[in-house]
Amino acid sequence: MRELWTLENLLAGCPGVRIRRGGGVSVQGVAYDSRDVRDGYCFVCIQGFKDDGHRYVADALRRGAVAVVVEKAVPVAESLALAEVPDGRHALAFIASRFYRSPSDRLTLIGITGTQGKTTTAYLVEAVLREAGIRAAMSGTIVSRIGEKEAPSHFTTPESLDLQRFLADCVAEGVTHVVMEVSSHALALKRVATCAFNVGVFTNLTSDHLDLHGRVEKYLAAKASLFSSLGASPDHRAIVNADDPAAGRILAATACPSLTFAVNRGADLTARDLVAGLRRLRLTIESPHGSIPVTLALTGWYNAYNALAATGVALTLGVDPPTIKRGLEGVSDIPGRFEVVEAGQPFLVVIDFAHTTAALETLLRTARSLVSGRLLTVFGCPGDRDRTKRAAMGEVAARLSAYTILTTDNPASEDAADIAQQIQEGVQRVDPSGTSYAVILDRTEAIAVACARAQPGDAVIIAGKGHEPYQILAGGRVPWSDREAALAALSAPGRA
Repeated sequence: MRELWTLENLLAGCPGVRIRRGGGVSVQGVAYDSRDVRDGYCFVCIQGFKDDGHRYVADALRRGAVAVVVEKAVPVAESLALAEVPDGRHALAFIASRFYRSPSDRLTLIGITGTQGKTTTAYLVEAVLREAGIRAAMSGTIVSRIGEKEAPSHFTTPESLDLQRFLADCVAEGVTHVVMEVSSHALALKRVATCAFNVGVFTNLTSDHLDLHGRVEKYLAAKASLFSSLGASPDHRAIVNADDPAAGRILAATACPSLTFAVNRGADLTARDLVAGLRRLRLTIESPHGSIPVTLALTGWYNAYNALAATGVALTLGVDPPTIKRGLEGVSDIPGRFEVVEAGQPFLVVIDFAHTTAALETLLRTARSLVSGRLLTVFGCPGDRDRTKRAAMGEVAARLSAYTILTTDNPASEDAADIAQQIQEGVQRVDPSGTSYAVILDRTEAIAVACARAQPGDAVIIAGKGHEPYQILAGGRVPWSDREAALAALSAPGRA
């Protein structure tokens, strides 16, 4: 039998709440987008970056809302129950958790945060848990998955209402463990404010998302907040990359026991005997439970960190080393993560989600170690996002590539040519003559040109979008696939 909620019940204990009228009204559902409102719903107004939910109170009423939660004064029909809160996002997280009966309290919740490696680490952790016979679910950048049921993701971490609904579905499906990628946006914007994490994983920190955070220090503070939320419970764990300069800040933020991992220094978990090749990474993980020799079906030495992090989670949850080995070795071909495209061509074509300066550099250095020929790189930078990295990414691409093609990558409301010009400023620091790069804003053409220029032994690197099945333009999302564009280019007449 579904629990009956009133507005007053849903907001009981929410900091700073003031119920102006109608606290006893029955609430049948919750929405933060007025288009999702149905009869009997409570509409929570969220102040966004481009729009403001307070503008849609009248629309919510027309669609059947009986209550509204606001954080500022707006005209509200007398027929609507009304509550005021200081922070609409926090109130939404609070209400969502209450409405779905605090599902994270009935789950073992594993949160993975960091600039790079979240997705791969999540895939590895989920695979190990499944190998151990644990019914696990995953929420991340690529998919949200419960058992064999999955749906594509639109955000690394969903809005709090969608996240709490997902967690409630996990409970209903008999899931016991949930692996979740936790973005800095999710932490700063209160999406996970009411999630009871049991394990926190910190992969690394490089500059990103400064459009939201402003300074790297605030970006780090957002990441660290996940670890402070773990509390002092001896049953909780902070699993931290000791090689990263931010490790001390992360460790200082948590009061629970920690487990460190590293490749270049001493830690609780370390890696030795690394041998990296195309679609294979061999290493031996040294752990408090002994040595674990592993051969990953993944490309790049950096995946050693992801394997160490996943091993730390598994050991924390009581999984034995042989099971960890089988789980890790069963993962391959994570979409958009050094994804190789093959159509019989005599050169390497790779699609990767790399969209930060550090990630692009790591990607290009990895590709450089795998081929004897040249690197031809195709990439752009998204619009309405961190502009400070554009020139830096251009400089890295030009320094490590024989030829670079600047193109579009989710330009959104910005002019794609303006974005390319900002990237070009960095390219020109390396190549002022302009002989080793081109600007081709049509991404299909850019990929085709790179493939046409490639010779045996070269590598074509298509970076930035990875798994994404869309382009974000000024008019909204349109279908797009880097993989399909690459396959079309490789099958074009004259390529044989």
